[in-house]
Amino acid sequence: MYRLSKEEKKLISLIGITVLLLILFVVFVYNPKRKAVNEVRQSVEVREAEIREIKSMIGEDVTLEEGVDILKQKAKNLKAKYIRQRDLSLALKILSDAANMAGIRIISTNLQTLSVFTNPMGVTPAYGNDVCKKMTVSLVIEGKYEALGRYLSLLENSPVGIYTVDGFYVKSEKNAYPDLAMRLKIGLYCFSPNN
Repeated sequence: MYRLSKEEKKLISLIGITVLLLILFVVFVYNPKRKAVNEVRQSVEVREAEIREIKSMIGEDVTLEEGVDILKQKAKNLKAKYIRQRDLSLALKILSDAANMAGIRIISTNLQTLSVFTNPMGVTPAYGNDVCKKMTVSLVIEGKYEALGRYLSLLENSPVGIYTVDGFYVKSEKNAYPDLAMRLKIGLYCFSPNN
């Protein structure tokens, strides 16, 4: 049977200690640092995406100060359009009045319950102690195609309420043109206590 010499035993011990130190280094130093670097990289990517979004909102050829002023004005305009939950009836009246002004007939209306709104980034906008909530209003309407464009323009330019078109369907019938039957889903946003 072969016996290891002292030199070979020292070499094997040295290799074992080196492998052990390498494993300890990877587990306790390298992996945590790599995770921290990845977290910083992801944070930088998120910030870069936010900067690109802001630049797309204000334009590429403006200074930082001008961009901040533009965003402040947009935020002020947006804040003025948001309503409180108690004012939802006013926003619903605007839906009806805008339809009359555009020459659209509302056949039926279906209101869904108010629910907390979360944007695509997973954030729920808040204002003081209130959170942003959304109500979906489903409308069946009749009118000319051009009247629908006027209707949506009136909603967009309404000084009160924020409206989004969440769904649109035109019922196709022979000889129906220029009058069309449409289903429209409109999102209506307001601030109210989170309960």
